[in-house]
Amino acid sequence: MVTDIVDSPRTPRVDTWADFRETAHATAIGKCLLSGLSRDERLDHFDRYPPADLTPRTITGSTT
Repeated sequence: MVTDIVDSPRTPRVDTWADFRETAHATAIGKCLLSGLSRDERLDHFDRYPPADLTPRTITGSTT
């Protein structure tokens, strides 16, 4: 659970540049929300929004 977000000159807030539904697999809060779905709901989500390779470290494979 995310309880606080702190902005500072050293760690500024990042503006989201992509639709949350398409990037949920690549963010901490998105992974948290996806973990609350049933397996079938997650599979449905990934059928509609396949994980995109957003960075060299983005995980796009399934570990079902």
